[in-house]
Amino acid sequence: MQAYIIKRVFAIIPTMLIVGIIVFGIIHLAPGDPAAIIAGQEATPAQVEAMRQSMGLNDPIYVQFFIYIRSVVTLDFGESIFSGFKVTTLLKNTLQPTISLAVLGVSFSIIVAVPLGVLAAWKFNTWIDRLVMMFALVGYA
Repeated sequence: MQAYIIKRVFAIIPTMLIVGIIVFGIIHLAPGDPAAIIAGQEATPAQVEAMRQSMGLNDPIYVQFFIYIRSVVTLDFGESIFSGFKVTTLLKNTLQPTISLAVLGVSFSIIVAVPLGVLAAWKFNTWIDRLVMMFALVGYA
């Protein structure tokens, strides 16, 4: 059992690396220059270039990727461009309500799903079964 768990934990590494590459690629494929957006429309080209330099956008793509991976691994997500607060602080502030909503949603779904599943099994292959299955399908979608 321990060997299986260790194997699964090590299988996470390439998966997370692939996800990191995809997310990094999507961020870089997005239209627009992030430095120009953050600097604002009134910024001069020199200010935009200074912003690009401070954000590390002039570094080679592989250097940017390794900085990105290091930041993600150390949970340093930088500052929000909208609020100016650290992203980890914003995440910490919204963690409790998110967990509360998730627990409430899972509890509600269990309270509804178990009786409906029993009813569908009891009335197998009837209109009640089909109605419950359609309700489940809509709920899942």
